[in-house]
This record gives sequence, C-alpha cells and structure tokens, in this order.
Amino acid sequence: MATFSFFALLDRLRWIKRWGLKRNVIEENVMEHSWQVATIAHTLAEIRFHVLKQPSEDYTPEQVATTALYHDCSEVITGDLPTPIKYHSTTIRQAYQTIEDEAEHELFNQLPSSLQPSFKHHMLHKHIHPD
Repeated sequence: MATFSFFALLDRLRWIKRWGLKRNVIEENVMEHSWQVATIAHTLAEIRFHVLKQPSEDYTPEQVATTALYHDCSEVITGDLPTPIKYHSTTIRQAYQTIEDEAEHELFNQLPSSLQPSFKHHMLHKHIHPD
C-alpha cells in the first residue's frame, strides 16, 4: 500500500511563522492564518449570495472557503517570504511564482491520484480561477 504524506506535511503549517508587515505582539502561523482567511472568505461569499443577491455561476461559498483553507499550503515547503521581498520587482515576483508553483505541485503530488482531481481547483493557483 502506498504511503502519502500530504496530511503530515499540512500538519507542519502550524510551525511556519507568518511574516507580518507590522510588529505583532502575538506571532501567527500559516495554519491559523489559513483558517482566518477561510472564515472571512466564506462569510463574504455568503454575503454576496444571500444579502446582495449576487450568486455566482463559477463558485459557491463552500468552494471559496475550501480554496482559502489551502491558499498558502505550499508554504510548508517554501516558508513565508516577507511581502516587501516577494513583490520588490517583477523579476523577483516571477521567480517566486515559479518556486511557489513547484512547491504546490510537489505537495499536490503527495495526494493519492484518486483525490487529485477534487483538490486541484483548491490547491493549484493556476487552476483556481475559471477559464
């Protein structure tokens, strides 16, 4: 039987410290950040659907929340690069995007092939947005 380390790797997100733009009294890790992003994104999608009455044909609030949960999972491999460095120049931004894409695929390939189709649109940034 094959061994898949996907969830063991995701569990390590608790040890990846987030780099904040401001000095923080309490450190935040990537796992905490992802949960916060997911709850906010889900609520905003619910507001769009049910309060503003603007449903989307492309996604549901549940899909938004799931995608938000996985949005930084590649940082278990890359770590969290400080924003001023990540976006300093076009060259650095493109180089980091290449690194992030490779890390996403490395993590994604830890999933059993039978689960990959359902995870692809939540984990791989190039597949998140509808064509």
